[in-house]
Amino acid sequence: MKLVRPYAAAALALTATIAFAMPANAALKVGAKAPDFTTQGALGGKPFTFSLASALKKG
Repeated sequence: MKLVRPYAAAALALTATIAFAMPANAALKVGAKAPDFTTQGALGGKPFTFSLASALKKG
């Protein structure tokens, strides 16, 4: 019986977290311009800088 209480508390906390989580509202409207950004990435273990603007220019 003592083992059930921690699991019940964890289940209750998880349920509350899921129920009250605010949904991310990151979708753009149709036809809206995506924001330009630059970030670091890795391809084959080698780091590189990714730029949305340059990627869109390449197609």
